[in-house]
Amino acid sequence: MSDSIHRTQLELFDLADTVEDVVELFPEIWQALEMVVSPEVEIRLRGLELIRKRNAERFSPLVAYVLATCLEDEDIDFRLKVVQSIGGIFTSEFPGFISLAEVKKIVKHYLSQMRQRKIFALLQVAEYQPSVREEVAQLLKACSYSGKIMADIFSDHKLPLEIRSQAIYFVGYLGFLETIPRLERLKERLESRINGQRSMPFVLKSGSEDVSLLPKIRTSLVLLKSP
Repeated sequence: MSDSIHRTQLELFDLADTVEDVVELFPEIWQALEMVVSPEVEIRLRGLELIRKRNAERFSPLVAYVLATCLEDEDIDFRLKVVQSIGGIFTSEFPGFISLAEVKKIVKHYLSQMRQRKIFALLQVAEYQPSVREEVAQLLKACSYSGKIMADIFSDHKLPLEIRSQAIYFVGYLGFLETIPRLERLKERLESRINGQRSMPFVLKSGSEDVSLLPKIRTSLVLLKSP
C-alpha cells in the first residue's frame, strides 16, 4: 500500500485524535458497512446497530457518508434509525470526538445535493415518528434547495396529504422565507374553496380534505412573517 493511500485511510477515520485503540475496530466497522448495504433489511439493521454502538458515524467521515446515502432506504424503520444517527451528529455534543467537524463537513456537502426524492423520504420519517423532527430539520437545513422542493411538495394536490402537511410545517419551522408566496396562494385557494362550499352546500365537496392543511399554513405564515 502506498503512503498516500495509507494516509487517506487514516484521514477518513481520523484515528489519532478520536477513539483509543480504534484501529482494532477496523475489521468490525468494515463488516458493519458491508451489512448496511445488504439487500436484506434485517442485515442492514444489524450493521447499523453495530455502527451506532461503536459511535463510528461520529468519528469517521466515511461511515457517516455511507449512512447518509441510506436516507431514502425503502424500509422506513431502517431509514428512521439512519435519520437518528446522522441527525444526531448535528443535534448533540460529543466531547472527545475531535473529528466531528470533519464529519459534519462531509455530511453537509452530501446533504446539500438533496433533491425531491430524498427530501420526500425525510418528510415520511417525520410523519412516521414525530419525535425525530429535530433531526429531520437539521438534515433539511443543510440543503439550500429544501425550501423550494418542500414548496413543490405542499403545492402538489396529488401527493399524500400528510407529507404535504409535514412540508408546510418544516418550511415555517426552518424559516424558508421564499415559500411565503406559495403558502399564501395555497391558503387563498383553500379559503376560496371553503367559501364556495358555504354558499353552495349542495355542490359535491371534491378535494375538501385539503382544507385540513389550513391551520398549519396559517401557523407557518405567522412564523415566517414574524420579525
